[in-house]
Amino acid sequence: MRRARTRAALASVAMCTALALAMAPPPAEAIQPRDTGIVLLHGWGLQDEAGRQNPFAANWLLSKTLREAGYVVAEEEMPWGPRRLLDVSREGAMREIDTLVGRLRAAGARRIVVAGHSMGATMAIAYGGQRDVDAIVALAPGMHVELHARLFPDVAPVELARARALIAAGRGDEPAPFTGINCCFIVREFATTPANYLSWHDPAGAGRVDRNAARIRPGTSVLLVFGRDDPMHGAFARARLAYHDYVWERLATGVQRRRLIVDANHAGVPTAAVPHVVQWLAGLPG
Repeated sequence: MRRARTRAALASVAMCTALALAMAPPPAEAIQPRDTGIVLLHGWGLQDEAGRQNPFAANWLLSKTLREAGYVVAEEEMPWGPRRLLDVSREGAMREIDTLVGRLRAAGARRIVVAGHSMGATMAIAYGGQRDVDAIVALAPGMHVELHARLFPDVAPVELARARALIAAGRGDEPAPFTGINCCFIVREFATTPANYLSWHDPAGAGRVDRNAARIRPGTSVLLVFGRDDPMHGAFARARLAYHDYVWERLATGVQRRRLIVDANHAGVPTAAVPHVVQWLAGLPG
């Protein structure tokens, strides 16, 4: 009798298991490179040694390699490119990234990665802190506006005060010359409106890298890559900060993070990072 009951119980379990398997949805198809859309953001300005304006130069090999690996890559000259230089506000730039993400989703992307170099890296962090993405690749992050007064005390406060004064005088939408700050360098003057300038450079505004990093939602995958010979290390040291720790230490618990230091200067990080980025992308969770 006991054996019969045991056989009946086993048969019942087998039948339930078979029914459950029959009713279960089919396993999801593994995500392929073609299912991953990557927004690739360039750095500030970017001219070559001959003065030719090419914002995509530093990211060229990375972009080419990603496309050849089957990823769908979207890149355009952004509002911090050499022919634009802050011709729209920071929020306007975020909407432009929204458009690129929308194109990738319309093309069938099931997973969205926002990647960038230098200022493009901080914008990737900002986008990931304010929007919903699957992964972020930040290559040599630059443009830490919350630190500009400490890193550039002779320039940043003066330019901010002038922008605020022009806005207060009702001239916030009239183009004016401003001195640009590119990661750890003072660069040439360029023209934009005081309102646009302040939207990008306000140390308490939406461009704060520390706050944007802290807002990246748990579960997001983040790859940070730094160049060993990047002068940003020296600039941060003068402010008694560690460049490679700054974003890393502000990421929330639960963010899937990885950090690499490659043999490169600031401009060379995207090229040196190519094999590491490709390997990291291949290992992203489905």
